[in-house]
Amino acid sequence: MKIHVSNCLSLPALKYASVVAGTSGLDRAVSAISVLETTDVEDIEPSYLTSGELLISTLVSIRNNTDKQCALLYELDKADTSGLILFYVGKILPELDNEFLKIADELKYPIISIAPEGPSVYADVIHDIANYIFQMTLDDELALPELLLDFTAADRHHGELEHLLYEIGQYYNGRIMILDSRYRLLCCTGSALSASPDAPGEDPAPRIVQWYRRCHADDTATASVMTDSYLLDEHTVYSVNSCQITFQGAACSLLFVSERNDISYFFMNMLAQTVSSYMAKYEASSHIVREDELLCALLTNNYDYCDYLSSRNSLPLSEAAAIWVIYADTDEAADTNRMLLGQNKSVLSYCLKSVSDVAVPLYYGFYKDSWILLFGQDSSTEDLRFAAGAFLTEWNICCPDCSLFLYDQATSWKDIPAAYQLICHIRPIARKVYPLVEYYTRSHIYFLETCLSCLNHMANLESPSWPLVLEPLKEDDSLLSILETMVLDAYLDVKKSAELLYLHRNTVYYRLKKIQALLGYDPFAVPGISNISISLALRRILQT
Repeated sequence: MKIHVSNCLSLPALKYASVVAGTSGLDRAVSAISVLETTDVEDIEPSYLTSGELLISTLVSIRNNTDKQCALLYELDKADTSGLILFYVGKILPELDNEFLKIADELKYPIISIAPEGPSVYADVIHDIANYIFQMTLDDELALPELLLDFTAADRHHGELEHLLYEIGQYYNGRIMILDSRYRLLCCTGSALSASPDAPGEDPAPRIVQWYRRCHADDTATASVMTDSYLLDEHTVYSVNSCQITFQGAACSLLFVSERNDISYFFMNMLAQTVSSYMAKYEASSHIVREDELLCALLTNNYDYCDYLSSRNSLPLSEAAAIWVIYADTDEAADTNRMLLGQNKSVLSYCLKSVSDVAVPLYYGFYKDSWILLFGQDSSTEDLRFAAGAFLTEWNICCPDCSLFLYDQATSWKDIPAAYQLICHIRPIARKVYPLVEYYTRSHIYFLETCLSCLNHMANLESPSWPLVLEPLKEDDSLLSILETMVLDAYLDVKKSAELLYLHRNTVYYRLKKIQALLGYDPFAVPGISNISISLALRRILQT
C-alpha cells in the first residue's frame, strides 16, 4: 500500500501543521523522511535527493533569498520528492514569499508549515512519520503471507497460480514475470505498467524482458535476490527485483517489476517459495498445458462437435481460410514445456496488437505443443505475410527460438486439419533446410513435403540419385556453399548471397560460372533448378 503526504498529516506530530501551498499534491507518495540540510541549489547534487522523500528544513542558508527558495522548489520537484515541512517560520525563516507559494501551487508540491505551538524539534516529526512508514510496510509484507497461505491451504488446480500472481501484482502495483533458463517469458501477470510518453499504448513488459536477458545472459544462477533499475524514459524508472527458482531441473528467473523501490527480500523469498512449490506440483502433472477444446475437435476432424462449440461461442468458423502454427525450435520435450507453459493468452494478445490493423484472427488457442491461430477469408495473402513479420518481431522479444508456419487460401475450413497435419509432418526438417527463413509460407511447406517424400523413397534404394546431381562439385566445398546459399537462402539473389557469404559480388558471379561449367547445364533454369533444389535440401537434412 502506498503512503501519501495526506496520510502523514493525520499523525500526532503534525497536529499543528498546516498546508500553506501545493494542496493539489497531497497524493504524492512518501517512502522516507529526511532532513534537508543543504538548501542552496548550487550545492545540491542529484545523489542528495531521493524519489519519495518527505523533507524537513528551515531554509536557513537561503532564508533571505526568494530566488534561491524558488529555484530549490524546482529542484525538489524534479527529484520527485514528496513535500517540504518547514520549521520555525516567522523566527529563522522571516516569512513565506507569495512567489514561493505560487510556484509550489503550480508544481503541486506540498509546503507544510509547523505552527509555533507544534513540536519544536525535528525528532518528534521524524519519529512519528518513520514509525508510520515502517508499520505500513510491515503490514504490506504480512499481507503477502496471508495471500499465499489462503492459496496453498485450499485445494486449487494449476490454472489458478496466474490468478494469485495477478492479485499480488495488483496489491503491490507491479508485474510478476517468470523467465525460463533461456530468458524466454513463461508468465507475465499483475497490474499494467505505465507506458512511455513516446509510445502511450505500448506495454513495456516485453522490452523489460529483452533488457533483462541482455544484462543477465552471462550470469551464474544464484538464489539470492537482486535489484536492478530499468529506465523506461527520463521520467519513469522501474525497480526490477529478481531471484532464481527451479523448474524441471533448470534455473528460472522470477521477476517483480514495479515503480516502488521498497520491495524487500522477505517479499521476494516468500513469493519464490510459493511459485517454486507450485512449479513442483505442476511438473508432476501429466498435462503441462491444457489443450483448446475447439481446436482439438477441429484438428481431429470431429466436425459435429466443432460446429456445436463454434455456434455456442458465436465463432464464424465457416469463414476460416488460413492458419498460423507456432512451435518452439527444440527437440527436448521438457524445454518445450517450459517455453509453452506460460505462453498464456495475455502474452499472445499483446503480440497480436502489433498487427491488429492488418490481420485479426478469428480464434486462437493451444493444441498439443503449439499455438494455433485461425484467420478469416477477409485476410489477404499479402496482409497475412506482412502481419507474420510484424508479429514475430514482438513475439521473439518474449520467446526467441520459435517457428511460425503460415498456410493461407484454404478452400474450406475443413481443409484446416489437413494443412495442420502437413505442417506437423514437415516441421522437423524446416529449420534444417531453411535456417534463415523468418516464417514458412505454403511454398516452403509444399517444397519441404516434396523433400520428405524423396527422402523416404530413396531410403530403400542402394544408390539414391540425389548425390549424383552434386557429384561434379564435391571436390570444392566453397562452390557447394555458394550454390546452397543462392538456392535455399537468397532465392537466386546474387547480391544477398554475397552479403550472407561475406564475398564480393564479382566473386560470386565468377564461381557461379565455374559451377555451371562443372555441371554442364544452367543450375538455375528448368528443369535443372528442380533437381538442384531438392538435392541441396536433402544434403542439408542429412548433414544436420
